[in-house]
Amino acid sequence: MEFVEKALPGLELSQRTAVVADNGEIGAAIGPMFQELVAAQLAAGEKPAHPGYAWYVARGDRLEFGAGFARAIRGEQSGQLAAVERALTTTYVGPMSGIGAAWAELGSQVARRGLEPYGPCREVYLNTDGPQELWVTELQQPVRG
Repeated sequence: MEFVEKALPGLELSQRTAVVADNGEIGAAIGPMFQELVAAQLAAGEKPAHPGYAWYVARGDRLEFGAGFARAIRGEQSGQLAAVERALTTTYVGPMSGIGAAWAELGSQVARRGLEPYGPCREVYLNTDGPQELWVTELQQPVRG
C-alpha cells in the first residue's frame, strides 16, 4: 500500500448517522444509510451525488459514524467535517470485507511514523460501480505529531 500525507478539505454533508457498540455492526448499518440517501436524491428528481463519504469517531466504548454526500439533500440532516491540516491516506481497492485490514495497515503506518491519530477518520468512496472487487476507497486518518 502507498501512503500519502495531505490536507483534507472541510465538508458540509447531507448525512445519516448512527452509533454502534461493536465495529462489526457498521457494515449492516452503513449500506442502508447510503441507499436511503440515494433514494432521497432520486425522489427530489436529482442524480445521486458522487463521491460518498463516511466518517468514524470513537465515543468511549461506542463508535459514532455517518454516511453522506457533499450536497444538500432536502429533508436530510446536515453535518460538517472540519478541514484537517495533515492526514495520512491510502487507497484501498476491493470489497468492503477487506477494508478492516486496510485500516489496520494505515494505523500501523501512522504508528511507525510516530504520528498521533485524532478526530473523525474518513472514507471516500471514489468508485463503487460494478462488483465490490473493483471498488476504490480512499482511507483518510487525521494525524498530528
